[in-house]
Amino acid sequence: MRRSQVVRRLALGLAAVCLVCMSCGCMTYWKYRAEDALELGGFGITVTKTPQFAAYADGVSVAPGGYARIDGNFIGYGGGRVGMTRDYTHNVGLVGWGYEEVGWGDKADPEVRGTLNRQHVGALGMVMVPSRRPSYAPS
Repeated sequence: MRRSQVVRRLALGLAAVCLVCMSCGCMTYWKYRAEDALELGGFGITVTKTPQFAAYADGVSVAPGGYARIDGNFIGYGGGRVGMTRDYTHNVGLVGWGYEEVGWGDKADPEVRGTLNRQHVGALGMVMVPSRRPSYAPS
């Protein structure tokens, strides 16, 4: 067999595999995984009118620790967007219990009910106030 025939058959086989993958939803799956990857992290700086402080971490809503109070504008890449967006965070955590208020985007306003994500976290927080626990909390 000549080299051009081998290349042609490989290209035809690859095209057939791509066609099968697209028809069964694989391409849609990978499209959504790419969107998820873009929303996983962020890189930028938050600018505020007054000096503010944040040193807070929370692993899977089970072990929160620290304190954060930020009300400003995030400039950079985050939430799948590039540019500037509103960033409001008020979190407190004591390992077994924590409370988080997070607002991201143009509609985040601490004065307007329903524009912030408010939830109790940590093992105690989820048991004490089950109506205000994260929807993705471990069960």
